[in-house]
Amino acid sequence: MLSTRENIIAFCKMQAIENELRRREGDQRRALLPLLNHPNVQVRMMAAHTVLTISPDLARKAFESVARFRDIPPGGGCCKER
Repeated sequence: MLSTRENIIAFCKMQAIENELRRREGDQRRALLPLLNHPNVQVRMMAAHTVLTISPDLARKAFESVARFRDIPPGGGCCKER
């Protein structure tokens, strides 16, 4: 589990990456679309949030797949499906 400081640093790095992808010609956030199928539910959720405005249907499907899980650990990890 990450400390608060490590979480803040990770969040800032993710924001910087998202901003850089958005800044590039053609809004390159679509490069994150493969992460919508990542085995880690936290990764899927974060990717869905990031691509929501450029691919709402795929993001919604990813959110729905995350919603089928219960007992999601703080790091995302493996979970039981409902």
